[in-house]
Amino acid sequence: MAFVGGTWVAQAACVPLVVRSNGQENRVNLGIGVACDEPRR
Repeated sequence: MAFVGGTWVAQAACVPLVVRSNGQENRVNLGIGVACDEPRR
């Protein structure tokens, strides 16, 4: 999997990410340097 572009955060965090594809939208949490504490779906 690859993402075009990039992101920068000041510190490790679990950040929200909205993914849109084929007319559908889903919000996921992206762990950057830390694990997110919610179960995977």
